[in-house]
Amino acid sequence: MTITNRPKLSAGETLCRYCGLCCTGHLFESARLGADEAAFPRSMGMQVRIAEGESSGHFLLPCPLWRKHCSIYSHPLKPQVCSSYQCELLKNVHSGSFSLQRALATVVRIKKMISGLEMALPIGQGENFRKRLLDSIGLLERSGENGDSKAGKILFESGILLAKFSRIYGVINLFNDPEQRSLEG
Repeated sequence: MTITNRPKLSAGETLCRYCGLCCTGHLFESARLGADEAAFPRSMGMQVRIAEGESSGHFLLPCPLWRKHCSIYSHPLKPQVCSSYQCELLKNVHSGSFSLQRALATVVRIKKMISGLEMALPIGQGENFRKRLLDSIGLLERSGENGDSKAGKILFESGILLAKFSRIYGVINLFNDPEQRSLEG
């Protein structure tokens, strides 16, 4: 029997590898790429978008390399934003304001809320949960169906989830700021 010595993950690495909400498209629609950083993500199957005449761009989320954890977490060519972005929950773990156990329990609760909403949302174009959620909220609000029990429940639960995204993860300006729709470093 061979025993391998795996390096012990830090609390932050453990949290990120378990959570992944920034990778799965739950918090953001895309992630920014640095200048001339598109080749590796493209080669790994990420949907990269670069405006004409620009050297940097973004890749669409969910990341195809997220398979219940990041499959390129230790790869030296992974996009820089994947290492540099820190949500508020991660910052709280780093500062000692939250224990790893408390942070992981928070992620479990958030994922449970997301799961319930995912089942209630209509199937939309694309796989990005955040875009589907915001599109559904907009459609329900425009249709005036928010008094309907199912529509009202979706709007109520969406509001709670979006408030938690803001408070726990630091994701703000969910509807109006296109910059916030992208994962930035």
